[in-house]
Amino acid sequence: MTLISRALKALRDRRRRKTLYSAACYWDSKARQGGAGSPASMWPNPAFNTLCEEEQREAVDALGLSLQGAMVLDLGCGSGRFSRYFAAKGAQVTGIDFSAVALETARSLSDGPNPAYVNLSLFELDDSGLYDLVFAAAALSVACRTRRELADALVRAGRALKQGGALFLIEPVHRGFLSRTLDMGLGEFLQTLEECGLQAKSVRPLVFWPARLALAYLPSPSVLTAPVYRLGRLLMKAPGLCRLGDYWAIKAALKPSGPRSLPAPAPPVMRHSRSADSPGQEGP
Repeated sequence: MTLISRALKALRDRRRRKTLYSAACYWDSKARQGGAGSPASMWPNPAFNTLCEEEQREAVDALGLSLQGAMVLDLGCGSGRFSRYFAAKGAQVTGIDFSAVALETARSLSDGPNPAYVNLSLFELDDSGLYDLVFAAAALSVACRTRRELADALVRAGRALKQGGALFLIEPVHRGFLSRTLDMGLGEFLQTLEECGLQAKSVRPLVFWPARLALAYLPSPSVLTAPVYRLGRLLMKAPGLCRLGDYWAIKAALKPSGPRSLPAPAPPVMRHSRSADSPGQEGP
């Protein structure tokens, strides 16, 4: 499949994202088509993907966490790109994902038992007090369809943390046409976080969304992509333009009272529901 045809498929699938993105079979298909080592959230422009991942890794490094020997849970780990990143820094990592095919790729790219990968939905996580860091990159906004599902996932993530541990999310939180599966503004997202027994410590934007719309779907060389991408990063530092981040890097910790109890059970998550024909390659 050419990069141009993948871009066209991505644009078509975006119109159906509310039903596609929360289905495991969609991500299974993306993992099969993306090639070994490709992140599950790959956009049609490889140069854009590289710059986006660099910015996300910088946000992780800016946390200043000591990862040597730390217990890390990677929610929605996909092909394990961040799981391997944490493991390379000395952490003991468990990655979970509801896409069995993506996990096959993750295991093939990992040396030895660390990271460990488990075929598990966010809504099946039942660990308690095990992890120094719980991390998610574009997982909650894709897997969660409603505020109740978001609360379910956040409570489970908070419950998995040790006291003094950190939750770090890199999520494309939006209301309207920029939203993925979850249609929710940042304010409501942070309010839900608080209601689930977690307190946001820092929030900052990543990836200038006008640049993402201009660059992500059109394959172009780095010499053209990089200047526009970096200009977007500079613009987000201007007063008022921070709201134009496509992703939000959110660091949170448990409140002294800890995570609240799980909400009423949501409908079962469709782990292998039928997808539309020929899913595309757009990422969250």
